[in-house]
Amino acid sequence: MPPDLSPSPLTCDQGNLSRTKLRVLLVDDEDAFRKVLRVSLERMGHSVSEARNGSEAVSSIARKVPDLMITDIAMPEMDGLETIREIRRYCSEVKIVAISGGGVFEASDYLKLARLFGADRVLTKPFLIEELVMALTELCSPDHLCRPPTG
Repeated sequence: MPPDLSPSPLTCDQGNLSRTKLRVLLVDDEDAFRKVLRVSLERMGHSVSEARNGSEAVSSIARKVPDLMITDIAMPEMDGLETIREIRRYCSEVKIVAISGGGVFEASDYLKLARLFGADRVLTKPFLIEELVMALTELCSPDHLCRPPTG
């Protein structure tokens, strides 16, 4: 389910985040969800690449390491938990936001596991775009940003 782009009562400071152009890898098997999230992230000024599953994500990161990866958990081929584990084995500096709407188990169960596997933040689908902005702001503050983007 795509994130809710309607206004929310949450407030978030997008000032620092909008001045930091991030390279974001968006990993989700739902085309519509990726499209909506991609447009939102690009409007914030970030560079976004996409993968439809964990296998594609691992291949993408082997070619070019992003600053941040946003990954769904329930996906075909290689799920988000395997993806997080694999990325953490070779690339510990990438910030990871795990997202899930559930599946065989409740979303909260998947997201607890995602934290154990190395996700820096977790969000339950559907989420408000402001919730994602808040997570990105926290992860990409000057104290936490892994490195300035190149290119």
